Amino acid sequence: EDAWFIRHAMEILDGMPEPWDENAMGRPLKHPPKSLVLALLVKVKHRKTYRGTESYLREDDRYLKLGFTTPPGKSTLQEAMEKVPESYLEDVEQRLSERLKKRNNISL
Repeated sequence: EDAWFIRHAMEILDGMPEPWDENAMGRPLKHPPKSLVLALLVKVKHRKTYRGTESYLREDDRYLKLGFTTPPGKSTLQEAMEKVPESYLEDVEQRLSERLKKRNNISL
């Protein structure tokens, strides 16, 4: 189930704009914003804390599957949650829900 969730969430995120604008004057981004959003979706899906999500991503190098070159820390995940608009996460969740309904032949 995680593989399906991650694959489809990545496809959805690929077709969306960046979740937030970064100031070009600041330091370069260490982690791609869309990968951070994906990590946040995994956090919510598994009902984990930020520390628990960090550990989960480090297990078996899961962070590589989400598009990271190094695992994000709990503080990075917290900062990302503050930056990403709630409507952006809701949009991704809605699109994932539609795909899941379609996969399971559920119509409403």
